[in-house]
Amino acid sequence: MCRPPSEQSLRAILSTVLPPHATIDKVKVVPSLRLQRIYEVSLSSIDSGGGGVLLVLPPVARLRLLRFEQRMVVAEAEVVRWVRMVLGSSTKKPLPKYHAGVSSSADHENNLIGLLPTVLHSSQGANELGSPFTLLHSTPGTPIALTRYKLTAPEREQVDRQLGQLHRRLSKLTSPSGRFGPVAAVLSVRPSVSPPRQLPLHQQIGSGSMMMGTGGTATWSVAFHSMLEGVLRDGEDMAVAMQYTAIRRSFQRLGYVLDEVRVPRLVVIDGAGDGNVLVTTEDEEEEMDEKGGVAKGERDNDIKIQEDNSTVTVTGLRDWSNSVFGDPLLASVFSEGPSKDFLEGFNGTASTPTRIKPEPGTQADRAAATPTKGVGVGLLNHHYSDDFIDDIDNATVRLLFYQVYHATVCVVREFYRPRSESSRWELEARKRLTEALARLEEVAIDEMLVPKRRLRRGSGEMSPAKRFKSPADDA
Repeated sequence: MCRPPSEQSLRAILSTVLPPHATIDKVKVVPSLRLQRIYEVSLSSIDSGGGGVLLVLPPVARLRLLRFEQRMVVAEAEVVRWVRMVLGSSTKKPLPKYHAGVSSSADHENNLIGLLPTVLHSSQGANELGSPFTLLHSTPGTPIALTRYKLTAPEREQVDRQLGQLHRRLSKLTSPSGRFGPVAAVLSVRPSVSPPRQLPLHQQIGSGSMMMGTGGTATWSVAFHSMLEGVLRDGEDMAVAMQYTAIRRSFQRLGYVLDEVRVPRLVVIDGAGDGNVLVTTEDEEEEMDEKGGVAKGERDNDIKIQEDNSTVTVTGLRDWSNSVFGDPLLASVFSEGPSKDFLEGFNGTASTPTRIKPEPGTQADRAAATPTKGVGVGLLNHHYSDDFIDDIDNATVRLLFYQVYHATVCVVREFYRPRSESSRWELEARKRLTEALARLEEVAIDEMLVPKRRLRRGSGEMSPAKRFKSPADDA
């Protein structure tokens, strides 16, 4: 377990954001399954409002990180601040479409503020702690995976439905510049009349801050290709044996389908994982209220996501850093096979869901319909709302690519950070990867419902597979 920061260093950073009369009572490690180091700072004369003041630090230096994990502390602060800004603006007055970041159909259902932490302060450079950090006022709750008991079937249904609603509401938030990619990368360049300056090739990928400084990409195919190529290069750096050629060949053959995703929507990729989702029970809520937290009715009015007579309430996420502007189906829950209750929450009641399924009798139809336990490929024939899913007729192929991406991440991660059951997790991920690649091979181009064409790229944009490695890649 990591040693908490010294009281002297904490006082130095807290003095910039807290009243002079506030004193530090104690600092304790917050149990978490995420990579970040999280500490709860107890302060006297400060009303926590039912949550807590959390200090979030990067992972310990001895942990080897994948490229997309490099800036997670800074990325989370940027994501949370942007979402709060957009939601706060949308409740006051209409904004121009270019700046609003909210779909025109946005309503009170978009109120996610009750599920978001508040960024009190963040630092990217040198400071008393010697690393980037974020100081948050957190939302209450415990990650599902760390709760004292296993959720009952009815409780799991309630949680899944709430998570579906959460993903639906996140999907209503769109890129302020209309560009695709990791949220931190898109937000790193403010909207302007002219496109963001194209960086030298060696700076575009491989440095650990993928697409940072570029403002994202003009198409989803380029953004996703960059993400996929990044994790493939992570694997190559560790000499992980994997189907690199098959993965790259499949994307070269069918990746153009991703260009049909026209609206870059906010996606928290691991926003439904049990290690990330925070929940409270009715008993915990009552206990918090007795200690002077936010009034229960007041909190219900803010969150607006819990069920009548529910016993378990989703109160937020432990980590918001792994977020992108892209296709909502990239969220890992869709590759794992979402439950009926999750889909009910995600689809909502505004429109009739459309079934994701290719033309009957085609090879793509047979590939998607073949059930394979644990892979999720056989669960593609669900009904999805087309409110947020572009080109729903070809979503099957996109889901197969996303399954390839998630499985590849899982395989490579076990080599970067081995654990007691790494062999089992690795083998399961390899099985999912092999199944998804096999189904992509069965998809014939002449059966696709969009014409074949060269991948469209924005001005000056190059396939990440052709970009030079930075010096950091060879280190």
